[in-house]
Amino acid sequence: MQENKKQEDNTQESLEYLQSDVYATVADYLPKLIRTANLVAGEFLEGEQEDTRDLFDQVVEGINWVLDVYNHSPSALYRGQGRGEKTQLEQMIQRLSQAISRNNKSEMANSLSDDMIPFLQAFHEEILLLR
Repeated sequence: MQENKKQEDNTQESLEYLQSDVYATVADYLPKLIRTANLVAGEFLEGEQEDTRDLFDQVVEGINWVLDVYNHSPSALYRGQGRGEKTQLEQMIQRLSQAISRNNKSEMANSLSDDMIPFLQAFHEEILLLR
């Protein structure tokens, strides 16, 4: 019986260490992602550079990774209140996805600027508090 309790405690400590490590990584990564997302949004509106689309793809990949961490965090940001409601975050993701599927650079820029960057900034602040 005591052996099982000891294993549970060790497992909990390991999970907390891993979670702390992930939060530290996200906290370091988010400012870079936010900076690049701002750059891409500006280039979509003001004139693309040769690497804008590649940078955008990297930003989307980064957002997906951050969303995975967010979905496994105790965060209450952007979560829906009622059953069956789309959360604010789901709506933001849907707007970005629609802009991508239409290849509408103005909509992609606006989705980054108006939706995703504020989310990433808020999550970064929250992660700093969790660390």
